[in-house]
Amino acid sequence: MLKKSLKSAGIGLLIGSLTFLAVVMSLGPTITITRANILSNWVMSALIGILSMIFESEKTPFILALVAHYCGVLLLVGIAGAYNGWLSIFIAHPVRHLSFVTLIYGLVWLGLQISNWIDVRRMNERLAKRRQLKK
Repeated sequence: MLKKSLKSAGIGLLIGSLTFLAVVMSLGPTITITRANILSNWVMSALIGILSMIFESEKTPFILALVAHYCGVLLLVGIAGAYNGWLSIFIAHPVRHLSFVTLIYGLVWLGLQISNWIDVRRMNERLAKRRQLKK
């Protein structure tokens, strides 16, 4: 369980760091990044990665896991935003903030689906080659 949690946290950290850099690049030179911003992003990303383990449960329906994960992500983003002093921005523009988080969530989800599709395709190709070799 610990090994799975660490792996999920690491994947979350990688995805979150890439997403953080993409967001910072899209905001342009008007934003100042501090060590606290980076650290809070790492913690938030690792926690989102651990939260993603909910999708591994066969007992939880996918739609319920997706809603729970999305709500958890919103909560963690809100906590990180409050820690970084950005809560007033979130409150002043809640629709824009929610839209932005949802867009990022959707893009990350799409990227993961494409990655999974590629992995499955590669595995199927390897299995087909093994079957050919056995004939």
